[in-house]
Amino acid sequence: QPVGVGSNDEPPGPDNGVAAEVVGLGTLLAALLFEGGTERRKKRRAIALSSYRTYYNIYQMKTLIYNDGRESAKRRKERGIRRSVQGRTDY
Repeated sequence: QPVGVGSNDEPPGPDNGVAAEVVGLGTLLAALLFEGGTERRKKRRAIALSSYRTYYNIYQMKTLIYNDGRESAKRRKERGIRRSVQGRTDY
């Protein structure tokens, strides 16, 4: 059984019933980020994060890979690539 996502070990209470199902994407993202705590606590955190997290992830994706397929300096830095195509140091 995968931890966090989709396990039904708690009956839906007042704080993790319909609201948690509505915010599908954010819930999944937050559940993957925060493994730990009870199901109820995870879902509460997920609800709080969901709208922010969704927009933030879209922002992140845009900043990491540009439309024409180039990588941002931030992503190159994470991969440990120190030089840009032009040969000057990025950071």
